[in-house]
Amino acid sequence: MTDQRFPFHRLPDDLRLKVLQTTNHLEIMAYSFLSKKACSTVKDLHLPIFNVIITMKKQLELEVTLSCISIQFELNMLENDEKMTHLSGLPVGVKVTYLNFENHEFNEKISTWTNQGKTVGEWIKHLRSISQPKFCYVNVFHHIGMGNLKWLDMQSPRNLNVLDLSTLNAETIWIKTDQMSLRDLNRFFKLWKKGSNPKLEELSISWNTDNLLDWNVMLKGLKAKPTRNSRENTLSIENCRGVCGELKCEWWPDLNRLRVEFTVPK
Repeated sequence: MTDQRFPFHRLPDDLRLKVLQTTNHLEIMAYSFLSKKACSTVKDLHLPIFNVIITMKKQLELEVTLSCISIQFELNMLENDEKMTHLSGLPVGVKVTYLNFENHEFNEKISTWTNQGKTVGEWIKHLRSISQPKFCYVNVFHHIGMGNLKWLDMQSPRNLNVLDLSTLNAETIWIKTDQMSLRDLNRFFKLWKKGSNPKLEELSISWNTDNLLDWNVMLKGLKAKPTRNSRENTLSIENCRGVCGELKCEWWPDLNRLRVEFTVPK
């Protein structure tokens, strides 16, 4: 982005903010990439962003939702980088799709941006910094940690393992998946006892299974104890900081569904 595209950039702060408020959301987001000062100005607008959706398809997609408006950023990588295992790669280009459903009408605009000199991780960080969404949904997970979120909801993540879980430093994590290893969960809780995921307040994982599993596999070595004054089958484990978390396991045989809940009382 350049000063030529946004000539009002050199105006005094109050006038620049007023001019920026007259532009559409796509232009506001484009302006945020101009400089640190521009990004700070956009943050001051407190855009009404509801959520940011991260989807791993052939290319990584970031979708920002504002009421009836959706802005999608497709980060196009080199062909040999299609199997993304980190966030440090530079996109070769960014396809931007602006969708507006206001007033029962459909308006679509497609454009192409440069990578703005930012890696995939920096793109995610930038969009989150100007929006501060309460919700972040990850549709497909490929061993990439999305940390420091308030709420992370993952639907059918592929190849999710304990290393993925230990990098998700979010406050609330909801995961619905097809399968989960109790041994992986055991390793995750052992890592939590050693101090990982310090921000975690709630973890809920549910998956399909035909049989009730052996909970002892997950509880091995955790030194779990029954919680006091609890009417439910809830266990307590303590980490190296003296923080206690409550662990509950449920199975619904009629639904072939199993759920593990872990909460850390404030």
